[in-house]
Amino acid sequence: MREDRSPALRPRSSARTSSGGQAGRAEYRRAARRAGRPRRRLPATILGMLLLLALALGALLNSPLLEVTAVVVHGRQNLTREQVLAAAGLRLGVNILRVSPRAAAAALARIPRVARAEVRRVWPRGLEVVLVERIGLALLPCGSGWLEVAGDGVALELYGSIEGAGLPILEGIDPALIGVGETVPGLEARSALTALAALADRDEVPLRAVLAATGLEIELQDATWLYLGPANSGMEARIGVALAILEELRVRGQRAAYIDVRLPGQPVIRPR
Repeated sequence: MREDRSPALRPRSSARTSSGGQAGRAEYRRAARRAGRPRRRLPATILGMLLLLALALGALLNSPLLEVTAVVVHGRQNLTREQVLAAAGLRLGVNILRVSPRAAAAALARIPRVARAEVRRVWPRGLEVVLVERIGLALLPCGSGWLEVAGDGVALELYGSIEGAGLPILEGIDPALIGVGETVPGLEARSALTALAALADRDEVPLRAVLAATGLEIELQDATWLYLGPANSGMEARIGVALAILEELRVRGQRAAYIDVRLPGQPVIRPR
């Protein structure tokens, strides 16, 4: 009697499980269909929004209300306004949204005379260009011409004549392999330019500077020579000592044939 009880229950349990599983799967499919119906409308909505945005952007890009009517350039010293605008690709009448300030500034930075450049939009119809130009400090003899060099060593321009340049000649550097836009190599050249920059800050324009075997020598407009010694980290200190002595002599109304500060603690002055 006990042996017949278990087999009789098994078919009913299996049937109920199979029926419940099928009903669950059917309900899952109906729920998935209900959940999926709104998603069919989403792509159309997105496309509509994108179309409206494209139409709005097109209207702005072609709007006469956003055409550039003024370009202001600050910081020019040697470059002309026309050179700046041409290099940056800026012009009047262009839609302000079509101007890339970053690209325009990068184009200007490729000009050797430009140390830094910034281009800004001035809404709704203006552009502003801010330049920091490199200033020439010396002329290097270069074949039959002269290479203008800035304080950071960048070669700015090649001249056929030095007439009217108003810059000292820097001798002792071979610029044969230096092109415009490239940097003059070597510690000696950078040291010499550091000294010339210090003189320029004091409104001193030397006649010439020579990188000799004993170091840097600079001839001033009044024919005073400054012997500054080797090109190393002590150049700034030595040029400071020389300028202090020069200023003291001028206050006293005295002149010197040379001021030798190759040993900063023991300067040598030869009166004239």
